[in-house]
Amino acid sequence: MRKSRFPLKTLIAVVLIIVIAVVYYVKRNGNETPAYKTVKVQRGDIMDSVSATGRVNPVVSVSVGTQVSGTIKKIYVDHNDTVKKGQVLIELDREVYESRLAEAKSELVARKAQVEIAKAEAARQESDFARKEELFNKGFISKNEFETADYGYKGAEASLDLAKAQLEQTEATLSEAKENLSKTIIKSPVDGVVLTVDVEEGQTVSASLQTPTLLTVGDLSQMEIQASVDEADVGKVKVGQRANFYVDSFPNKEFEADVAKIYYSPTIDQSVVTYDVLMYYDNSDFMLRPGMTADIVIVIAEKKGVVLIPNSALRVKMSANGKTRSTGPSVWVLEGDKPVRRSVKLGLGDADNTEVVEGLQEGDTLIIESPNAGNNNQRRGFGWMH
Repeated sequence: MRKSRFPLKTLIAVVLIIVIAVVYYVKRNGNETPAYKTVKVQRGDIMDSVSATGRVNPVVSVSVGTQVSGTIKKIYVDHNDTVKKGQVLIELDREVYESRLAEAKSELVARKAQVEIAKAEAARQESDFARKEELFNKGFISKNEFETADYGYKGAEASLDLAKAQLEQTEATLSEAKENLSKTIIKSPVDGVVLTVDVEEGQTVSASLQTPTLLTVGDLSQMEIQASVDEADVGKVKVGQRANFYVDSFPNKEFEADVAKIYYSPTIDQSVVTYDVLMYYDNSDFMLRPGMTADIVIVIAEKKGVVLIPNSALRVKMSANGKTRSTGPSVWVLEGDKPVRRSVKLGLGDADNTEVVEGLQEGDTLIIESPNAGNNNQRRGFGWMH
């Protein structure tokens, strides 16, 4: 037989060395402290807020129209012109309306003359009736003559009433003609800036069916921001809360406004329900322009100098006495080299941090990731709302 290349004693010695090495490695690694990712508990500021998008528009924006039809004779303003209340903006051709006014004035003169004639006739008929009434009572005239005088007197009074009514009608026509003539001069109803001019000189406008819009004047010194707030958040929004907003034209500037009104009527778009929230901004410097899109943050509540922890600490899960979690919010802290679970009472929270009202102190070593973080530290909501 062929002898083994390695003697039995040598083989046994090699096996013993391997076993001793394995036992030593396992014992050594079993005694090592697991590597936790930690942070120190610190104080800071936190804010609970609601985000929304909205549109910037003037608080006062008036579509200036005309109540009379006609041809535009002159436009006195252009886009971006600053105008005052009562300033002439547009003039319509006045010839037709001046002619109607002249006709009404002539008609008024004729109607006044007719009234005077009717008065004179009524006075004559009254005198004739009184005379014949006296004669009839004395038996000097017949009843037929007396009744004829009575009818004549009453007819004269009726003619006078008719003449007076026609005079009043003519006066109303004259007043309307004056009013229509004045409406050919279109004036600004407010102080503001001309935002749009929708007509041209020589264009004919008709006011028979609806008032046509000639131009738009807006007061840009006071702007309103109309935000669309999701139905899940609108319950937290209250009148008087501060809102910060940004516009693309000035990305580094923060504008501030206050919530002024919360509409009850919803806006539903493809099953998404939102509510309009109105805010006002003093735009005396004219930085904001109508139609700008605003990214808005409505401040619900804020605190300064409170104990804060990262939200990731609330997602750490480790075993403790056979239990994997407590009945309420809790975190893990390192006391020496030992992880200890602490129950905490939470306050305000945002996307990154949460306020701790009770359970932790500034300087505590907080575990935000355990050694098996791949399984335990997945991003998911924790079960305690603040």
